[in-house]
Amino acid sequence: MRLALHHAVLLALAAALALAPARGWGADIRILNRNDSGKGFNDPTVVPPVGLNFGTTRGQQALIAFQYAATIWGATLKSDIPILIDSAFVTVADDSRLTCTSTNGIVGYARLASYASGGEYPVPGAAYPVALANALRGADLTSGGAQIVARFNASIGTQGCLDNQSWYYGLDGRESSSQDDLVSVLLHEFGHGLGFISFVDAPTGSFGSDPPAIFDFHAWDVAAGRTWEGETDAARKLLATSVSGLALAGPAMATDVPRFLSYLPRLSVDVVGLQNPVAFAPADFSAPFAGGGAVVAAVPLDGCSALTNGPDVAGKVVLIERGGTDATGGVCRFWDKANRAQDAGAAGVILFNNQPAAGLITPTGTPPLSIPVGFVTLETATAIQGQLDGGTVNAAFGSSSTRGGTDASGNRVLLYTPATVVNASSVSHFDTTAYPALLMEPRILHNFRQDLDLTPATMADLGWSVVQGLSLAVAKALDPSVTPGANASYLVTVVNRRSDPAGDVMLDLALPAGASVLSTAGACATGVFPCSLGTVASGDVKLTVVTLSIPKPAESPFVVSASLTTSTAGTGDVLQSRSSVPLASSGSGCTTTGGGPAPLLLAAVLASLLRRVNRWG
Repeated sequence: MRLALHHAVLLALAAALALAPARGWGADIRILNRNDSGKGFNDPTVVPPVGLNFGTTRGQQALIAFQYAATIWGATLKSDIPILIDSAFVTVADDSRLTCTSTNGIVGYARLASYASGGEYPVPGAAYPVALANALRGADLTSGGAQIVARFNASIGTQGCLDNQSWYYGLDGRESSSQDDLVSVLLHEFGHGLGFISFVDAPTGSFGSDPPAIFDFHAWDVAAGRTWEGETDAARKLLATSVSGLALAGPAMATDVPRFLSYLPRLSVDVVGLQNPVAFAPADFSAPFAGGGAVVAAVPLDGCSALTNGPDVAGKVVLIERGGTDATGGVCRFWDKANRAQDAGAAGVILFNNQPAAGLITPTGTPPLSIPVGFVTLETATAIQGQLDGGTVNAAFGSSSTRGGTDASGNRVLLYTPATVVNASSVSHFDTTAYPALLMEPRILHNFRQDLDLTPATMADLGWSVVQGLSLAVAKALDPSVTPGANASYLVTVVNRRSDPAGDVMLDLALPAGASVLSTAGACATGVFPCSLGTVASGDVKLTVVTLSIPKPAESPFVVSASLTTSTAGTGDVLQSRSSVPLASSGSGCTTTGGGPAPLLLAAVLASLLRRVNRWG
């Protein structure tokens, strides 16, 4: 029987989750390589190491990026049962769901391998992703099979598929303006597989033959003031295309909203005839919106080369036109224009469109700048320029009283419900009005935090046990085994999920007899353990890559343990993790046994991530 609990379901679920047993470890999330020889993870193309990714082939680097993203989620969630992700890089020709053109395309998708539902779960009428069902029951309901299926687009950067883009395989989030950070996309898609997904068919509002997903028990009808799993198909169909009409609700979400969402930025100018604040879009590489000053037009106006009116720019807000070409004949990028103004000492930048009656767009680029940057229409800029011709204009950056991306309550986050349904994107993502942008939006923007922003709060509301403090995860990189007498590399990821810093953090390793550290890179670069990480700020993610010399003979299983100490230890900390793998000669993988499997059903629903190029000035 389908439950229509509305307000009550949120309270009941919170109470049920409070009774779940606490676990002293994170989650063991493993990547299963499903690519054929010579493809995807097995692509032998030689590439140089990049951004802590030590792989020497394109396939190795892709696999290492997958494994690193898995350690971040592994340090965030708790589960006694390993989470297996059936993974592959495939071309558009291999998978028709990865649609792609020269300017936009699906870069990846994830789906649940199966789900479970029944009276043994906190909400009996809900469908639980099998990874979460396993964690709640403490038993492997899939008998060693994968819980998540993920596929990523290997065609990106080829003719006809985001031609001018490429994947960034580094683990440090330092992609260029023409690259998509693979780790960010993986964190997003893994989030879908872990439960950030609705079972509704948005065009019809129906759940079909499936029960509502546990996610749907938190989808909030803003106007009606209730969750939508108990509403009619017609009501859900309407909500799926009602802009700002559907939000995600839950106690953990309400607690974390003030931490991760800011008040919407605003821009005011003292131009006669313009209504303040003016309509504008903040750049995703902008600094916080504060300050201001007199407005001055850039010379050249398109900002495609170094500004020649540098002395006039210092301390001012610079007006820069979209468009133009750089010294190489290429299209100017928004980030480059704003960065030139910053280099000249500007206090802020107003970018403006070069086409009349055109909508606002969000300028993208990387890395973040230290001044506020926004985008206005040509009409707004024309009014500013008109007053500048015979006088002065002053601009002020500030904040409104509304948090970006929330409903009127301020503690429920809007879901993506555009007026026209977007397949595999509508409903199962946060809305694009969130400020700053969130990981689970249906598009790729830069500057995603590897701390996962509001996604762990969503997971907690769905039923996951989520780490609330300092945590770590260690994983064997590349092959899930070690070869006696050879070298092996490990990823050790430290995450601070607290709202405050962790002080005097020390990372240590415990190795099997005869094993030794050959080299390290990243947060602990000295090769000596224990290693001081110092103060780990709230939200920080610190990676150490450790290469070991494996003795011959070697212990089997080969167990590497990592631990943390801190002078500010808290009850929410998870200060130990371990990797246990077999020797290469004794087979691959470990088996986990649990109680008898409950009935499982396949979940056909998937969620995808869209890339639209929006970097050009």
